[in-house]
Amino acid sequence: MAAAPVTDASAWEELIARAKADGSNVVTQAQVCEVVELDTDRFDQELEAIRKLLAEQGIRLDDEVDEAALAAELEEQAERDAAAHVAEVLADPLRGIDLADDESEEGHRRRLKLVKPSRAGDRSSSGSADPVRVYLKEIGRVPLLTGAEEVALAKRIEAGGQAGDRLAELEAAGRVEELDRMDRRRLERTCRDGERAKSDLIQANLRLVVSIAKRYVGRGMHLLDLIQEGNLGLMRAVEKFDYTKGFKFST
Repeated sequence: MAAAPVTDASAWEELIARAKADGSNVVTQAQVCEVVELDTDRFDQELEAIRKLLAEQGIRLDDEVDEAALAAELEEQAERDAAAHVAEVLADPLRGIDLADDESEEGHRRRLKLVKPSRAGDRSSSGSADPVRVYLKEIGRVPLLTGAEEVALAKRIEAGGQAGDRLAELEAAGRVEELDRMDRRRLERTCRDGERAKSDLIQANLRLVVSIAKRYVGRGMHLLDLIQEGNLGLMRAVEKFDYTKGFKFST
């Protein structure tokens, strides 16, 4: 099994036996990752190889992600070097990108790339981490927002957008230097605060993206790709969110 080496042959056989014994003839990705060392750089290819091996045994690989099961497994893997590396990248997918100073196309691409759960990660002697599991753990640390908190963030985003527009207008007219230093700093601070609020609103809703993405697994796209597309859609939704209509963002 060179494409995806079994780290524990007896555990692999036990996994298959258990699936047959309970009559389900089904195993989950989380269960597979316990006994198979998948290369995160070739995650999709190796997972497909596993799927074929299981099929030969009359076992089906379930692509749905059981968040409760994954959360339990993550507690055991939290100290692994590979998981720690990926977690560091995913823990804060948007913060630190100040669009007031980074409006170039290059900067925009960087911002979009940061919300994609990476397939790659550093590997250690203890194996490689499942990027989906690490990603679920990291986004699970961000508390959900109340309706009032969403409105407060939306107002900060709106104020930041207005401040950014004002600065852009003055720059286009060559009149930025006419601004009082304190006024200019106030506009810049408001603009940055709006971006921080936007980041907070996005991060608080990443779990919603995963929940929706899971419904479409098995329809021609892998979960990581669905999450990436969903995160980009989330960013666009944040840009268009109108808190004055009285709807909660997550609905």
